[in-house]
Amino acid sequence: MAGLYDLEADQLLEVKTWPLGRELASQLHPCLGELMGRYTWAKLGAIAIGCGPGSFTGTRLGVVTARILAQQLEVPLLGLSSLGTMAWHYRNALLEEDGIVSRRAQQGHQYLGIYRYQGGRLHALWGDRLVTD
Repeated sequence: MAGLYDLEADQLLEVKTWPLGRELASQLHPCLGELMGRYTWAKLGAIAIGCGPGSFTGTRLGVVTARILAQQLEVPLLGLSSLGTMAWHYRNALLEEDGIVSRRAQQGHQYLGIYRYQGGRLHALWGDRLVTD
């Protein structure tokens, strides 16, 4: 999953998800082109990348690609928790109660985090962890 976000307008511009699995390496560049669509690389003020938890290979490819782009475009690179990013997306639902965010891992495990959105900030109450089902 990748997205474009306008910090000034506090607005999500574009989000795309591709179930690529083992095709990630060969399909990454076409997917970036599809994500950027009508936006130009020069308009990027920063690049954020999910640093996990998640697949080691997928995370590594994403981080390396984001690092190269940030260096070439001379923009800041921000590393974000993948679960924290999911929690941020649902932040309005977290105003009333704490939210549990999870993502399936391998071999009967899940990545799990507990978050609270309060005072305009997202707080990790129980940081991202690998737990058994």
